[in-house]
Amino acid sequence: TDIPFVLLIVSQQELDTYEMPNGVEILIRKESPSIDILYDYLHASDVLIIYRKPCDGVVVSSTAFQCLGSGCPILVNDSPFFETLKDVVIIFRDFNEFKESIFDILSQGNRYLIYQKSLEDFMKRHSAEVIAKDYITLFQKLIEEKMHRDYYQWSRVMSMMKTISFEDLSQVRKVLSNQEFKNMEY
Repeated sequence: TDIPFVLLIVSQQELDTYEMPNGVEILIRKESPSIDILYDYLHASDVLIIYRKPCDGVVVSSTAFQCLGSGCPILVNDSPFFETLKDVVIIFRDFNEFKESIFDILSQGNRYLIYQKSLEDFMKRHSAEVIAKDYITLFQKLIEEKMHRDYYQWSRVMSMMKTISFEDLSQVRKVLSNQEFKNMEY
């Protein structure tokens, strides 16, 4: 390899020792880092590589979603895990594409620049501020609908009611205060 680099592998699983070409140093950390430490790693990294075995069904990579906000380029294999992220991760299909993608990322080539723009757009559309505004709008609509529904129900009740005189009101009070009425079971 012409570019010396450090490959950091973070995993909870035991990993075999790998023999790397000259210029490649490998560090293996068996841990499940907190989000703060994970983002420290990502901010210090040139690329995050995620591999998921292809499978059937609808799946999503929570790791990729969790790491998107770091801005670190994410290089992934062609797998259904990344289907929903295909515009914001760099996908490789074979070893040659993997090498080309690594080189493109490290040299900030055309593919990398397109990826970065897509990632920035994605992060803007899914920022905490945008999501919070969406929830506020949703709750405001729910409140308006509830107020409208309550008003409609009350207006129907009010339209069915008739006005009663004070004399009739006195009669109703007498009936309600009657001990027999109070002891009635419903």
